Amino acid sequence: RDLEDQADSPVALKMLIGLAGYLTGYDGTFPFKKPGDKYEQHHYYGMRALCATLGSCLVPFAYLIVLELSGSLTAALLAAVLLLF
Repeated sequence: RDLEDQADSPVALKMLIGLAGYLTGYDGTFPFKKPGDKYEQHHYYGMRALCATLGSCLVPFAYLIVLELSGSLTAALLAAVLLLF
């Protein structure tokens, strides 16, 4: 059962999110059983901030990678716009 649960997301990403939670004071007691549960006094902001930061870096990194690989400004802008919208 554990192996099936881990097959849908990378272990390194789970470890990064866990590290962000640890560094910001999350103690691991919230069960995350169903969406919409109230967090109350749990410190989950570090985990959310890490995901938001990585997500916001996606568009500029895609632009730079496509620009470097293709050398085409048009292709780089198209890739960034497609990811943005």
